[in-house]
Amino acid sequence: MRKFLLPVVIIFILFGANSFGTNSFGANPAFAQNGKIDIESIKDSLPPIWLEAFEENVGIMGENIGVFEEAFAQLNSDEKKRAGVFLVAFMPLVDIVAMDVDTFVDNINFAFKAREEFPWGDDYSDEFFYLYVLPHRVSQEPIVNFRKFFYDALKDRLKDCETLEEAALEVNRYSDELVGFKPTQYRDQGPFETLKSGYGRCEEMMIFYMDAARSVGIPVRHAWTPYWAHCDNNHAWVEVWANERWNYLGACESKDTLNSAWFSNPARRAALVWTIPYGLPNLETMDEEIYRYVDDKPEKYAIVNSTNFYTTPGKLEVTALYEDGEPMVEANVYVYVFNFGGLRPIARIATDENGVAEITIGAGKYFISAGNEELGGGKLVTIKKGQKAKATIKPVKGPVLDGYFWVRPAKKEE
Repeated sequence: MRKFLLPVVIIFILFGANSFGTNSFGANPAFAQNGKIDIESIKDSLPPIWLEAFEENVGIMGENIGVFEEAFAQLNSDEKKRAGVFLVAFMPLVDIVAMDVDTFVDNINFAFKAREEFPWGDDYSDEFFYLYVLPHRVSQEPIVNFRKFFYDALKDRLKDCETLEEAALEVNRYSDELVGFKPTQYRDQGPFETLKSGYGRCEEMMIFYMDAARSVGIPVRHAWTPYWAHCDNNHAWVEVWANERWNYLGACESKDTLNSAWFSNPARRAALVWTIPYGLPNLETMDEEIYRYVDDKPEKYAIVNSTNFYTTPGKLEVTALYEDGEPMVEANVYVYVFNFGGLRPIARIATDENGVAEITIGAGKYFISAGNEELGGGKLVTIKKGQKAKATIKPVKGPVLDGYFWVRPAKKEE
């Protein structure tokens, strides 16, 4: 993957725009336009977090509120209006101001059409439909009206597929026939630009495959490692829901089975693997570890720590203390790997009221730092599979660490 962006950068572009929009525009009454999106028939049945986020985003739509008024008027069932509320609730500002009626309505109509027509539409929950099939975007690509194109291209090709696994593999064969790997610019291409050129970076291959898969009712999500711990670079790929579990594949790199890709061995040595849904999953029903869950700010999003799906990880527990031994509350703890000639942060976690922060992470040696705007400290830690490593840092003013040190990745046999 030839794009060296950290998860925090990705999240800002996808979701942080909502924060900017609310702070800058939401406080300006002149930006809000008169208008009303009709959701009265479903309003009382919506999860509170959906309704809150929806109303916040309606308040910053400005002149584009007319697009959503017309779009919701064209949604011919309460079920589809509910889907529309979900999309708007967690939509970044860039999409709120750029969305058009046809793209919004077609995205919803064809998502429901695919789920109803293909036999695997009953193999996942409504929540998974919202989080992993319905979304109109994957990462930072421009929004386009992609569903009808991919639905028409794939519906006959998938006529003999009976399961999610069979369909997911066939969609990847289709994608592999059309798209190969080649470095491109830092800004993500949309699926049609990738189709026209015939190539893309790993993230653009991922976008192409995910758009195609969602168009035929297959739940998929974006997976990536921010930086490899054992070599330079990073990578992005796709996780597919099939056989009542998440599976992985290399997008546009077809194989005969799931969980088989050129990066299978590197992933076993990964420091961290993140996956991301669109919106917020239900924590009461979710059995995966959440790395980030933000529901109390304008930018509402979640990141899942999927590292334990690829390897047997360990646990890192960091305690940050002031010099007098008092806990440093809400200190930022960073985890670094050596990549491209320097220490690269791969995670940021905040300490709790006891000054403690924890994360599940792959085996290996890492540099960690802890502190606030005035104080800082750091040290090396070694993580072993299935074990918890504990580290205490007392941040001070001045250099974080003196001298030199080695940062070694996990060995193949570890």
